[in-house]
Amino acid sequence: MTRRSGRFPLCLAVFVIAYTVLGAGAAMVRDDAMTGSTEDTALFDHLLWSTLHGRFAPNLTFGVCQFGVRCSFFVLVLLPFYWLAQDPDTLFVLQSLAIGLCAVPSFLLARRWLAHEGAAFLVAVAVVAHPAVLSQNVNQVHEAQFALPVLVWAALLFERERFGPFLVACAVACLGKENLAAAVFMFGPVAAIQRRKWRWILAPSVLATTILGGFTLFVAPALNPGGERAWHHFLPDGQAHGQGLAALATQADEFVRRALQPGRLAYLGKCILSAGAVLPLLGPLSILALPELLVNMTVASGSFTVLHYHFSLTVGVFLVLGAAQGIGRLCTWFGGRNLALCRLGLSGLLAALAVAGNLFWLDLRPFRKPARHSTQLAALALVPEDPNLSVLAPHGMLSKLSRRHQLYYLDRRSLHGKDLTAIHVIILDLNGVVAGANRHVAGLMRDGPGARSHRAVFEKDGMLVFFRRDIPLSAATS
Repeated sequence: MTRRSGRFPLCLAVFVIAYTVLGAGAAMVRDDAMTGSTEDTALFDHLLWSTLHGRFAPNLTFGVCQFGVRCSFFVLVLLPFYWLAQDPDTLFVLQSLAIGLCAVPSFLLARRWLAHEGAAFLVAVAVVAHPAVLSQNVNQVHEAQFALPVLVWAALLFERERFGPFLVACAVACLGKENLAAAVFMFGPVAAIQRRKWRWILAPSVLATTILGGFTLFVAPALNPGGERAWHHFLPDGQAHGQGLAALATQADEFVRRALQPGRLAYLGKCILSAGAVLPLLGPLSILALPELLVNMTVASGSFTVLHYHFSLTVGVFLVLGAAQGIGRLCTWFGGRNLALCRLGLSGLLAALAVAGNLFWLDLRPFRKPARHSTQLAALALVPEDPNLSVLAPHGMLSKLSRRHQLYYLDRRSLHGKDLTAIHVIILDLNGVVAGANRHVAGLMRDGPGARSHRAVFEKDGMLVFFRRDIPLSAATS
């Protein structure tokens, strides 16, 4: 029987608040430094801002509706909060709060398994401190993070066997992103392992299949005909666009080869080590990490196995929760008279390994403002405030300019079919991300077609700003 007190729930509340403040604060510092890519943050800031200003959920990269690209309808829940403060910082706060709130159902789950509030608190810390999870506070803004606490709450309702609320939570989580729907599907196999009734085995898998299948087969093709599909990530780059699901059948040997690559095996080891390195003792709930883990190990792009990218959320959460289930069993078998001490000690080890796992990715350099930061700010200050003027900007500045109707960056998808001479303001960073592409465009603006359509209004420390000739210089100070 768990001895309950008001101390640990209070500690948990304080922890979630502190986690949100520190996580959002770190994200703001990194975003203000403008040292890396910010296109994903800009994408969701632009999506919400545009929706509030008459254009429904555009995708900044592809130029179509976001829901023709990703099953991320849950992001619309953010609109009332974003309406109050229309700024990327609002999204950083909401994102860190959403991740931090995962600690609450994690605490309740662990308390159920371990019958010890102190151990449960340490498990909750481990869940949101796992490097695949903690890193998402500062790895730009992405949609799955906002629905993640709903998925973890669904796991709690699953353990409590509250069928109706569980299905509602599963349906909502499926609308967060495809990886969350895949995790929901795995509640079926978990129920089968636990020998539950057929409704528990069939309902979550059928629900996830229906939502994800309906999106893939009907919604996405209607909103984005001929566009990128989720399975294209599994195919070699030369085969990706336009290939159907049948193409995957010819890739089985390639999937195995990719999964056995040293870099991908190292990624797997980091995920497991940061979840307590107790793989043989993982509980059934860890199965929810399997779809995302298999995808990351077998897709064509190696970026999916970068631990601090946004592709391993459910891996981190459910490996840790599975480890907590394993700790409960281990202590029951070997704890003897020191059962409480065993649970507390192993939960503490789990939390320590999760925290230490962040050494695999943490790099403070992107948080430091470069020596040329004042030059970047000066270039930004020249951009007219009129949201109707189109802007092409470097990757590091996109989140500062995303509240306008037309924003582009140097990516073949963003600029597909776009005439550079039609863009009102072009900012180039010859020393930033994709510097080669910036230099190429700079040549076009100086000596090519851009020389006739635009004029240079700023050049310093590798930063260039061009105005189209019909934009008066006075607009820069408007």
